[in-house]
Amino acid sequence: GSSPERQQPGAALPVGRGRGTLQVVQEGKRGLFATCRSSQYPTMTEAAPLDKSLGNRAAVLAALFDANLRFDGRKPLAWRTLHLQLQRREGFGGAEIEMGKTRVLAEVSAELVRPHPDRPTEGLLQFNVELSPTASWPSATAHPSIELTRMVERGIRDSQALDLEALCVVAHERVWALRVETTVLDDDGNLIDACVLACMAALQHFRRPQVSVDVRGGESDGLVTRKVTVHHSDEKDALPLPLHHVPLCVTFGFFQGPRSNVPEVVADMTRAEEAVAAGRLSVSLNTHKDLCALRKGGGCSVSPSMLLMLTQTAALRVQEVHGWLVAQLKSADEKANKERQLRIRGRDYEAARSVPDPKAMLNTAVHPDSKAIESLDYNDLHKTYATWEDDRAPGGGEN
Repeated sequence: GSSPERQQPGAALPVGRGRGTLQVVQEGKRGLFATCRSSQYPTMTEAAPLDKSLGNRAAVLAALFDANLRFDGRKPLAWRTLHLQLQRREGFGGAEIEMGKTRVLAEVSAELVRPHPDRPTEGLLQFNVELSPTASWPSATAHPSIELTRMVERGIRDSQALDLEALCVVAHERVWALRVETTVLDDDGNLIDACVLACMAALQHFRRPQVSVDVRGGESDGLVTRKVTVHHSDEKDALPLPLHHVPLCVTFGFFQGPRSNVPEVVADMTRAEEAVAAGRLSVSLNTHKDLCALRKGGGCSVSPSMLLMLTQTAALRVQEVHGWLVAQLKSADEKANKERQLRIRGRDYEAARSVPDPKAMLNTAVHPDSKAIESLDYNDLHKTYATWEDDRAPGGGEN
Protein backbone atom coordinates (compact mmCIF):
# COMPACT_ATOMS: atom_id res chain seq x y z
CA GLY A 1 0.00 0.00 0.00
CA SER A 2 3.02 2.34 0.05
CA SER A 3 3.74 2.30 -3.68
CA PRO A 4 3.20 5.74 -5.30
CA GLU A 5 2.43 4.21 -8.68
CA ARG A 6 -1.04 4.35 -10.11
CA GLN A 7 -3.09 1.26 -9.31
CA GLN A 8 -4.35 -0.63 -12.34
CA PRO A 9 -7.81 -2.19 -12.64
CA GLY A 10 -7.91 -5.51 -10.85
CA ALA A 11 -5.33 -4.54 -8.22
CA ALA A 12 -6.17 -5.04 -4.56
CA LEU A 13 -5.16 -2.57 -1.87
CA PRO A 14 -4.93 -3.67 1.78
CA VAL A 15 -7.19 -1.60 4.01
CA GLY A 16 -5.85 -2.55 7.42
CA ARG A 17 -4.52 -5.34 9.50
CA GLY A 18 -6.50 -8.18 8.02
CA ARG A 19 -9.72 -6.16 7.89
CA GLY A 20 -10.25 -6.54 4.15
CA THR A 21 -9.19 -5.28 0.74
CA LEU A 22 -10.11 -2.52 -1.70
CA GLN A 23 -10.22 -3.83 -5.26
CA VAL A 24 -10.20 -1.59 -8.32
CA VAL A 25 -12.62 -3.16 -10.78
CA GLN A 26 -12.46 -0.94 -13.83
CA GLU A 27 -12.01 2.63 -14.97
CA GLY A 28 -14.88 3.70 -17.17
CA LYS A 29 -16.03 6.90 -18.81
CA ARG A 30 -17.69 8.20 -15.66
CA GLY A 31 -14.73 7.46 -13.42
CA LEU A 32 -13.33 4.71 -11.28
CA PHE A 33 -15.35 1.71 -10.17
CA ALA A 34 -14.36 -0.14 -7.03
CA THR A 35 -15.47 -2.69 -4.49
CA CYS A 36 -14.69 -2.47 -0.81
CA ARG A 37 -15.01 -5.19 1.78
CA SER A 38 -13.93 -4.15 5.25
CA SER A 39 -15.23 -4.59 8.76
CA GLN A 40 -14.62 -0.90 9.47
CA TYR A 41 -16.73 0.36 6.55
CA PRO A 42 -20.02 -0.71 4.97
CA THR A 43 -19.72 -3.66 2.59
CA MET A 44 -20.15 -2.95 -1.09
CA THR A 45 -21.34 -6.03 -2.95
CA GLU A 46 -21.49 -4.57 -6.47
CA ALA A 47 -19.37 -2.17 -8.42
CA ALA A 48 -20.82 1.35 -8.44
CA PRO A 49 -19.65 4.66 -9.93
CA LEU A 50 -17.70 6.92 -7.62
CA ASP A 51 -20.34 9.48 -6.69
CA LYS A 52 -21.89 10.29 -3.32
CA SER A 53 -23.08 6.74 -2.76
CA LEU A 54 -22.32 4.82 0.42
CA GLY A 55 -19.99 2.48 -1.44
CA ASN A 56 -17.95 5.35 -2.86
CA ARG A 57 -17.52 6.88 0.57
CA ALA A 58 -16.39 3.55 2.00
CA ALA A 59 -13.89 2.97 -0.81
CA VAL A 60 -12.34 6.47 -0.61
CA LEU A 61 -12.04 6.43 3.19
CA ALA A 62 -10.68 2.89 3.24
CA ALA A 63 -7.91 3.72 0.77
CA LEU A 64 -7.06 7.00 2.51
CA PHE A 65 -7.06 6.01 6.18
CA ASP A 66 -5.96 2.38 6.00
CA ALA A 67 -3.59 2.38 3.02
CA ASN A 68 -2.60 6.08 3.11
CA LEU A 69 -3.12 6.14 -0.64
CA ARG A 70 -5.63 7.53 -3.09
CA PHE A 71 -7.26 5.88 -6.07
CA ASP A 72 -4.73 7.32 -8.51
CA GLY A 73 -1.78 6.16 -6.39
CA ARG A 74 -0.86 9.56 -4.93
CA LYS A 75 -0.04 10.39 -1.36
CA PRO A 76 -2.48 12.69 0.49
CA LEU A 77 -0.36 15.84 -0.07
CA ALA A 78 0.65 15.12 -3.67
CA TRP A 79 -0.45 17.09 -6.72
CA ARG A 80 -1.17 15.94 -10.23
CA THR A 81 1.07 16.79 -13.18
CA LEU A 82 0.40 20.11 -14.91
CA HIS A 83 0.41 20.72 -18.67
CA LEU A 84 -0.01 24.12 -20.31
CA GLN A 85 -0.74 25.16 -23.89
CA LEU A 86 -0.53 28.86 -24.78
CA GLN A 87 -1.72 30.66 -27.89
CA ARG A 88 -1.71 34.26 -29.00
CA ARG A 89 -3.05 36.23 -31.90
CA GLU A 90 -4.02 39.85 -32.54
CA GLY A 91 -6.05 41.09 -29.57
CA PHE A 92 -6.38 37.61 -28.12
CA GLY A 93 -4.59 35.36 -25.66
CA GLY A 94 -5.46 31.87 -24.54
CA ALA A 95 -4.24 29.23 -22.10
CA GLU A 96 -5.36 25.63 -21.67
CA ILE A 97 -4.46 23.91 -18.40
CA GLU A 98 -4.44 20.16 -17.91
CA MET A 99 -4.40 19.08 -14.27
CA GLY A 100 -4.61 15.32 -14.47
CA LYS A 101 -7.89 14.70 -16.29
CA THR A 102 -9.20 18.20 -15.51
CA ARG A 103 -8.96 20.55 -18.50
CA VAL A 104 -9.73 24.27 -18.40
CA LEU A 105 -9.48 26.80 -21.24
CA ALA A 106 -9.17 30.56 -20.55
CA GLU A 107 -9.37 33.17 -23.32
CA VAL A 108 -8.63 36.90 -22.93
CA SER A 109 -9.99 39.53 -25.30
CA ALA A 110 -9.87 43.34 -25.21
CA GLU A 111 -11.88 46.23 -26.64
CA LEU A 112 -12.13 49.98 -26.19
CA VAL A 113 -15.26 51.09 -24.33
CA ARG A 114 -16.52 53.99 -22.28
CA PRO A 115 -15.61 53.78 -18.58
CA HIS A 116 -18.06 53.75 -15.70
CA PRO A 117 -19.08 57.27 -14.66
CA ASP A 118 -17.92 56.70 -11.07
CA ARG A 119 -14.52 55.38 -12.22
CA PRO A 120 -13.64 57.42 -15.32
CA THR A 121 -9.91 56.59 -15.27
CA GLU A 122 -10.05 52.84 -14.68
CA GLY A 123 -10.33 50.03 -17.17
CA LEU A 124 -12.62 47.04 -16.86
CA LEU A 125 -11.81 43.44 -16.00
CA GLN A 126 -14.56 40.82 -16.23
CA PHE A 127 -14.49 37.09 -15.58
CA ASN A 128 -16.92 34.39 -16.60
CA VAL A 129 -16.64 30.66 -15.98
CA GLU A 130 -18.82 28.17 -17.83
CA LEU A 131 -19.01 24.39 -17.69
CA SER A 132 -19.22 22.64 -21.02
CA PRO A 133 -21.91 19.95 -21.41
CA THR A 134 -19.25 17.24 -21.48
CA ALA A 135 -17.90 18.42 -18.12
CA SER A 136 -21.24 18.71 -16.31
CA TRP A 137 -21.54 16.64 -13.17
CA PRO A 138 -24.00 16.63 -10.28
CA SER A 139 -22.77 19.02 -7.61
CA ALA A 140 -23.86 20.11 -4.17
CA THR A 141 -23.69 23.68 -5.43
CA ALA A 142 -26.75 24.77 -7.37
CA HIS A 143 -24.68 26.78 -9.83
CA PRO A 144 -21.02 25.69 -9.77
CA SER A 145 -20.11 28.17 -12.51
CA ILE A 146 -21.19 31.07 -10.27
CA GLU A 147 -19.11 29.77 -7.40
CA LEU A 148 -16.07 29.39 -9.65
CA THR A 149 -16.51 32.89 -11.11
CA ARG A 150 -16.71 34.46 -7.67
CA MET A 151 -13.59 32.71 -6.46
CA VAL A 152 -11.64 33.76 -9.55
CA GLU A 153 -12.79 37.36 -9.14
CA ARG A 154 -11.86 37.42 -5.46
CA GLY A 155 -8.42 35.96 -6.09
CA ILE A 156 -7.46 38.10 -9.10
CA ARG A 157 -9.55 41.24 -9.49
CA ASP A 158 -10.32 41.99 -5.85
CA SER A 159 -6.68 41.48 -4.88
CA GLN A 160 -5.75 44.20 -7.40
CA ALA A 161 -3.42 41.95 -9.33
CA LEU A 162 -4.01 44.07 -12.45
CA ASP A 163 -3.47 47.84 -12.55
CA LEU A 164 -6.80 49.02 -13.94
CA GLU A 165 -5.74 52.67 -14.12
CA ALA A 166 -3.02 51.73 -16.63
CA LEU A 167 -5.80 50.56 -18.98
CA CYS A 168 -7.13 54.10 -19.38
CA VAL A 169 -6.62 55.66 -22.83
CA VAL A 170 -8.67 58.88 -22.59
CA ALA A 171 -10.23 59.75 -19.25
CA HIS A 172 -14.04 59.77 -19.27
CA GLU A 173 -14.02 58.58 -22.89
CA ARG A 174 -12.06 55.40 -23.69
CA VAL A 175 -10.58 52.61 -21.58
CA TRP A 176 -9.60 49.04 -22.25
CA ALA A 177 -12.14 46.42 -21.23
CA LEU A 178 -10.65 42.96 -20.69
CA ARG A 179 -12.88 39.92 -20.65
CA VAL A 180 -11.64 36.52 -19.52
CA GLU A 181 -13.87 33.69 -20.70
CA THR A 182 -13.09 30.42 -18.95
CA THR A 183 -14.53 27.10 -20.10
CA VAL A 184 -14.27 23.85 -18.16
CA LEU A 185 -13.68 21.18 -20.79
CA ASP A 186 -13.25 18.16 -18.49
CA ASP A 187 -14.06 18.05 -14.80
CA ASP A 188 -12.06 15.65 -12.66
CA GLY A 189 -11.92 17.79 -9.55
CA ASN A 190 -10.08 20.87 -8.23
CA LEU A 191 -11.68 23.27 -10.68
CA ILE A 192 -10.93 26.36 -8.58
CA ASP A 193 -7.17 25.90 -8.80
CA ALA A 194 -7.33 25.04 -12.49
CA CYS A 195 -9.49 28.06 -13.36
CA VAL A 196 -7.31 30.55 -11.46
CA LEU A 197 -4.15 29.13 -13.00
CA ALA A 198 -5.61 29.22 -16.51
CA CYS A 199 -6.81 32.82 -16.09
CA MET A 200 -3.45 34.04 -14.80
CA ALA A 201 -1.57 32.23 -17.57
CA ALA A 202 -3.85 33.77 -20.21
CA LEU A 203 -3.54 37.27 -18.71
CA GLN A 204 0.26 37.06 -18.62
CA HIS A 205 0.49 35.72 -22.16
CA PHE A 206 -1.95 38.29 -23.58
CA ARG A 207 -0.62 41.39 -25.36
CA ARG A 208 -2.79 44.47 -25.82
CA PRO A 209 -2.31 46.67 -28.92
CA GLN A 210 -0.74 50.07 -28.68
CA VAL A 211 -2.94 53.11 -29.25
CA SER A 212 -2.29 56.71 -30.27
CA VAL A 213 -4.52 59.70 -29.54
CA ASP A 214 -4.74 62.51 -32.10
CA VAL A 215 -6.07 65.73 -30.55
CA ARG A 216 -7.57 68.28 -32.90
CA GLY A 217 -8.98 71.69 -32.18
CA GLY A 218 -8.32 73.95 -29.22
CA GLU A 219 -9.78 74.65 -25.83
CA SER A 220 -10.32 78.31 -26.76
CA ASP A 221 -13.19 77.54 -29.10
CA GLY A 222 -14.34 74.54 -27.08
CA LEU A 223 -14.13 72.20 -30.07
CA VAL A 224 -11.66 69.51 -29.09
CA THR A 225 -11.84 66.18 -30.86
CA ARG A 226 -9.75 63.14 -30.03
CA LYS A 227 -9.16 60.36 -32.49
CA VAL A 228 -8.00 57.06 -31.00
CA THR A 229 -6.09 54.77 -33.34
CA VAL A 230 -5.42 51.14 -32.48
CA HIS A 231 -2.18 49.93 -34.07
CA HIS A 232 -1.64 46.42 -35.30
CA SER A 233 1.14 44.47 -33.65
CA ASP A 234 3.01 44.43 -36.97
CA GLU A 235 3.20 48.24 -36.81
CA LYS A 236 3.98 48.65 -33.10
CA ASP A 237 4.87 46.08 -30.52
CA ALA A 238 1.91 44.96 -28.44
CA LEU A 239 2.28 45.54 -24.70
CA PRO A 240 1.92 43.11 -21.81
CA LEU A 241 -0.69 43.78 -19.16
CA PRO A 242 0.40 45.77 -16.09
CA LEU A 243 0.30 43.09 -13.41
CA HIS A 244 1.29 43.91 -9.83
CA HIS A 245 1.52 40.29 -8.69
CA VAL A 246 0.46 36.79 -9.71
CA PRO A 247 -2.07 35.19 -7.35
CA LEU A 248 -2.53 31.42 -7.51
CA CYS A 249 -4.95 29.18 -5.65
CA VAL A 250 -4.33 25.97 -3.70
CA THR A 251 -7.28 23.87 -2.47
CA PHE A 252 -7.25 21.23 0.26
CA GLY A 253 -9.92 18.70 1.14
CA PHE A 254 -10.84 17.34 4.59
CA PHE A 255 -11.95 13.79 5.32
CA GLN A 256 -13.29 12.73 8.68
CA GLY A 257 -11.98 9.34 9.80
CA PRO A 258 -13.80 6.77 11.94
CA ARG A 259 -11.15 6.63 14.68
CA SER A 260 -9.95 10.23 15.04
CA ASN A 261 -11.49 13.66 15.40
CA VAL A 262 -8.64 15.22 13.45
CA PRO A 263 -9.53 15.33 9.74
CA GLU A 264 -7.22 13.92 7.10
CA VAL A 265 -5.98 16.61 4.68
CA VAL A 266 -5.81 15.90 0.95
CA ALA A 267 -4.40 18.18 -1.73
CA ASP A 268 -5.65 18.46 -5.31
CA MET A 269 -8.80 16.37 -4.90
CA THR A 270 -10.31 14.45 -7.77
CA ARG A 271 -14.01 14.55 -8.54
CA ALA A 272 -14.63 11.28 -6.70
CA GLU A 273 -12.90 12.61 -3.59
CA GLU A 274 -14.75 15.91 -3.69
CA ALA A 275 -18.06 14.06 -3.65
CA VAL A 276 -17.41 12.56 -0.21
CA ALA A 277 -15.15 15.21 1.35
CA ALA A 278 -16.30 16.70 4.65
CA GLY A 279 -15.01 20.15 3.69
CA ARG A 280 -12.52 22.08 1.63
CA LEU A 281 -10.24 25.07 1.99
CA SER A 282 -9.11 27.28 -0.91
CA VAL A 283 -6.14 29.57 -0.25
CA SER A 284 -5.12 32.20 -2.82
CA LEU A 285 -1.58 33.53 -2.44
CA ASN A 286 1.09 35.23 -4.52
CA THR A 287 4.83 34.64 -4.61
CA HIS A 288 5.35 37.25 -1.87
CA LYS A 289 3.20 35.11 0.45
CA ASP A 290 0.47 37.75 0.54
CA LEU A 291 -2.95 36.30 1.25
CA CYS A 292 -5.26 37.31 -1.61
CA ALA A 293 -8.38 35.25 -0.85
CA LEU A 294 -9.53 32.53 1.53
CA ARG A 295 -12.60 30.36 1.31
CA LYS A 296 -13.74 27.57 3.62
CA GLY A 297 -16.55 25.28 2.52
CA GLY A 298 -18.25 22.38 4.23
CA GLY A 299 -18.99 21.64 7.86
CA CYS A 300 -15.65 20.17 8.92
CA SER A 301 -13.96 22.35 11.55
CA VAL A 302 -10.34 23.43 11.12
CA SER A 303 -8.14 24.48 14.02
CA PRO A 304 -6.02 27.66 13.82
CA SER A 305 -2.80 25.63 13.91
CA MET A 306 -3.94 23.47 10.98
CA LEU A 307 -5.03 26.56 9.07
CA LEU A 308 -1.58 28.11 9.54
CA MET A 309 0.12 24.88 8.48
CA LEU A 310 -1.99 24.58 5.32
CA THR A 311 -1.32 28.23 4.46
CA GLN A 312 2.42 27.62 4.66
CA THR A 313 2.08 24.50 2.53
CA ALA A 314 0.06 26.47 -0.03
CA ALA A 315 2.78 29.16 -0.13
CA LEU A 316 5.39 26.56 -1.04
CA ARG A 317 3.13 25.12 -3.71
CA VAL A 318 2.51 28.59 -5.17
CA GLN A 319 6.26 29.20 -5.41
CA GLU A 320 6.69 25.92 -7.27
CA VAL A 321 3.83 26.48 -9.69
CA HIS A 322 4.88 30.10 -10.33
CA GLY A 323 8.40 29.04 -11.29
CA TRP A 324 6.99 26.44 -13.66
CA LEU A 325 4.58 29.01 -15.13
CA VAL A 326 7.33 31.57 -15.73
CA ALA A 327 9.34 29.03 -17.70
CA GLN A 328 6.30 28.08 -19.81
CA LEU A 329 5.47 31.72 -20.53
CA LYS A 330 9.05 32.56 -21.51
CA SER A 331 9.17 29.71 -24.00
CA ALA A 332 5.79 30.64 -25.49
CA ASP A 333 6.74 34.32 -25.73
CA GLU A 334 9.95 33.52 -27.59
CA LYS A 335 7.97 31.40 -30.03
CA ALA A 336 5.39 34.16 -30.56
CA ASN A 337 8.10 36.78 -31.15
CA LYS A 338 9.81 34.55 -33.70
CA GLU A 339 6.55 34.07 -35.57
CA ARG A 340 6.02 37.83 -35.56
CA GLN A 341 9.46 38.45 -37.05
CA LEU A 342 8.81 35.91 -39.76
CA ARG A 343 5.47 37.54 -40.50
CA ILE A 344 7.00 41.02 -40.75
CA ARG A 345 10.24 40.24 -42.57
CA GLY A 346 9.03 37.30 -44.58
CA ARG A 347 10.02 33.66 -44.73
CA ASP A 348 13.08 34.45 -46.86
CA TYR A 349 14.62 36.27 -43.88
CA GLU A 350 14.62 33.12 -41.78
CA ALA A 351 16.09 31.14 -44.66
CA ALA A 352 18.91 33.68 -44.96
CA ARG A 353 19.80 33.33 -41.24
CA SER A 354 20.72 29.68 -41.68
CA VAL A 355 23.29 27.98 -43.89
CA PRO A 356 21.46 25.31 -45.92
CA ASP A 357 22.78 22.57 -48.15
CA PRO A 358 24.68 23.98 -51.18
CA LYS A 359 22.55 21.86 -53.50
CA ALA A 360 19.53 23.74 -52.28
CA MET A 361 21.16 27.12 -53.03
CA LEU A 362 21.03 26.91 -56.81
CA ASN A 363 17.92 29.05 -57.05
CA THR A 364 18.62 31.39 -54.12
CA ALA A 365 20.46 34.66 -53.80
CA VAL A 366 22.63 33.69 -50.79
CA HIS A 367 26.04 32.17 -51.24
CA PRO A 368 26.38 28.84 -49.40
CA ASP A 369 29.70 29.90 -47.86
CA SER A 370 28.58 33.39 -46.94
CA LYS A 371 27.96 34.41 -43.33
CA ALA A 372 24.38 34.18 -42.09
CA ILE A 373 22.55 37.49 -42.05
CA GLU A 374 21.94 38.63 -38.47
CA SER A 375 19.66 41.55 -39.32
CA LEU A 376 18.31 43.44 -42.30
CA ASP A 377 18.84 47.17 -42.65
CA TYR A 378 19.14 49.67 -45.52
CA ASN A 379 22.62 48.51 -46.53
CA ASP A 380 21.57 44.86 -46.57
CA LEU A 381 18.73 45.64 -48.94
CA HIS A 382 21.19 47.28 -51.38
CA LYS A 383 24.04 44.81 -51.05
CA THR A 384 24.97 42.43 -53.86
CA TYR A 385 25.54 38.82 -52.85
CA ALA A 386 27.45 36.25 -54.88
CA THR A 387 25.33 33.39 -56.11
CA TRP A 388 26.12 29.73 -56.55
CA GLU A 389 26.10 30.19 -60.30
CA ASP A 390 28.81 32.89 -59.98
CA ASP A 391 31.15 30.44 -58.29
CA ARG A 392 30.73 28.01 -61.14
CA ALA A 393 31.62 30.69 -63.68
CA PRO A 394 35.24 31.01 -64.97
CA GLY A 395 37.37 33.02 -62.57
CA GLY A 396 35.88 31.73 -59.33
CA GLY A 397 32.97 34.14 -59.12
CA GLU A 398 34.89 37.34 -59.90
CA ASN A 399 33.06 37.91 -63.17
